[in-house]
Amino acid sequence: MKNAVRVSFLIAACALGLAACGGGGEPAPTSFPGIAVDGANSYLVSNLRVYKFDAASGKEAWHFPATTDNSNPRGPFGGPPVKVGNLIIVGGTIGNAGAVDKHIYGINDADGAQKWAWEAPVATSIHREFVDGVTADGNTIYAASGDGNLYALDVSGALPQLKWTFATQNKLWARPAVADGKVYLPALDHTLYIIDAGTGKEAGRFTASASLASTPALSGSVLFFGSFDQKVYAINANSGQKLWETARLNAWFWCQPLVVNNTVYIGDVKGKFYALDAKTGQVKWTSVLGGAIRAAPVANGNKLYVASFDSYLYSFDLNPTPDSSLNVAPTRVQENGLGRRLLSTPALSKGTLLVPLFDGDIKVTALNLENNTKVYEYPPKAAS
Repeated sequence: MKNAVRVSFLIAACALGLAACGGGGEPAPTSFPGIAVDGANSYLVSNLRVYKFDAASGKEAWHFPATTDNSNPRGPFGGPPVKVGNLIIVGGTIGNAGAVDKHIYGINDADGAQKWAWEAPVATSIHREFVDGVTADGNTIYAASGDGNLYALDVSGALPQLKWTFATQNKLWARPAVADGKVYLPALDHTLYIIDAGTGKEAGRFTASASLASTPALSGSVLFFGSFDQKVYAINANSGQKLWETARLNAWFWCQPLVVNNTVYIGDVKGKFYALDAKTGQVKWTSVLGGAIRAAPVANGNKLYVASFDSYLYSFDLNPTPDSSLNVAPTRVQENGLGRRLLSTPALSKGTLLVPLFDGDIKVTALNLENNTKVYEYPPKAAS
């Protein structure tokens, strides 16, 4: 089953129309970038590198690996990086020509040096890629792997220690959500698993009719998520009991929802954006964007921002007035777009939105949300 992992991932990615161009001497990306902000610092995973830079100015602190080492290649990396103590933690993922980096890396926050690289102690021929990175809760990280296992690791010591492993029946393409002592794990075996965070034992589950490939959103005691079966679901976060489901909405959902003021916001791979009543699932309004929506929406004040495959960032009022067809017209934040496809969730830092770009020399565009102007591009074009 040669290259089976990469092929299966790219089949799904083709639903987004992905055909990438490399930038800055790098090969074409094979994974989605991810960005996170911690105080004044921003951390970016993009293709073959992990970067730390100042969130306000874009000035780089370090990148990992610092140099190319063909005898010890690392990356590409996928999903947003996670900070735990003095470590930045990222997962390796699917590369070109069928190669897979099957490690989780602990990187020193101060200087970008590798502290450790962890590989699952499982004898299997299945590639163990981490498509969407990891989730952290205290000193424990939860890493969803392409081998179908969720690994819980204690990273408080000099080296990570495996606490428990939870096995599913298919690949895992999304980070779990973690809250109140439970882990909520979506899987390609059509199941949302509820797992006790301390023991790794199953506490409940819900099964849809197709794969689940995006992190769920938790609001109170309710979990919200979309599926490749073209539906959005709400379930009880303790038992897995279904509270409601939408009708089939004519497209896959590969987007983490956002829940604000009893409204669930979510987009699909055909570019349609939905606002759903969180109590009933009833459609409040919809909008048609110019490309696929994989990135989660971001709320700032009374505005909502949605990144799209067509290179545009769109904005909406949180409570717009739809027309008689429940349609709301989107507003382009930058009239000329950002030049590259947008498939990853932006990060908010003091009124500035850091938008990761899927491919090309420019990795991030920072936008001032007060006047919708560019603050900087990272890395600067002169230094690309």
